[in-house]
Amino acid sequence: MNIYTITGNILDEWHWVEPELAKAKARTLNSRQTTGHYLVDILNKQAFVMVVKYDSGKLGCICLIYVNPDTLHVESWSGSGMKDWLNEALEQIYSYARDANVKYITSKSRPGAAKVLKRAGWKIQDYYMRAEVI
Repeated sequence: MNIYTITGNILDEWHWVEPELAKAKARTLNSRQTTGHYLVDILNKQAFVMVVKYDSGKLGCICLIYVNPDTLHVESWSGSGMKDWLNEALEQIYSYARDANVKYITSKSRPGAAKVLKRAGWKIQDYYMRAEVI
């Protein structure tokens, strides 16, 4: 498993990063921004991109991560085969959090991902609810 952050000029990688972040944004419960906002935040060093690739080169996951004063917030997760890469990805995310000297790691995700993260020791504190208009 190869886990890395995109360093250097994000614009060189944006042609493949943006569609993956757009997929994550479309599926997230916290889609408050556009991918254009994400790019601005990355360029302003308010966020960064973490990539998980299999040894074959296939994408496992891409995450947009914000570093806030007391939290590392994983804004978007996109990928497949979560059971294969999750433990290594979480180890890396915890390492980023320790380096940033933050107290918490937060994320808002779909129920399936929330279940997986709960099994990994995360606390689930709020729920997304909806009702059909009749």
